[in-house]
Amino acid sequence: MAKKSNNEKFNISELQNVLKQNKKVDFKKINLDNEKDFKNIKCSETKDKKNLNNVLKAYQRLLRIVPDQDSDLIMDLLKVNIHSATQITGFTKRDFIKKHKKIFKGKEEIGNQLYDNALKKRSQLVVQYMDILQNNEPHVKASKV
Repeated sequence: MAKKSNNEKFNISELQNVLKQNKKVDFKKINLDNEKDFKNIKCSETKDKKNLNNVLKAYQRLLRIVPDQDSDLIMDLLKVNIHSATQITGFTKRDFIKKHKKIFKGKEEIGNQLYDNALKKRSQLVVQYMDILQNNEPHVKASKV
């Protein structure tokens, strides 16, 4: 089991079972915040659906930044509580690769590519966040008459 947050834990084998049951689901694209889409996910052995949603979101975040040919790294990253681009870029590239070198199995270029993808994703998120903030400024709202 890997630690998700202070109180939540998730089971990697449970996640793997859900992924096996949903081979046709494109987890890169599915909107896990959409209740209808989430309800369509088969999870016969899962008791805690809310926790499953959190685990799937973590899996999805990594799926979007881990190179396709190295998607097997996702489970290893989750096991060490790495679950987002923002979290990855909280390290320097050198420190991230050094700390998680066992996951990359001696292939530093995989760590470099993952870190670069995480940096791009974080940059996109910052731009989106700033856009939301700026569009909610009182002077912007007042000009949209």
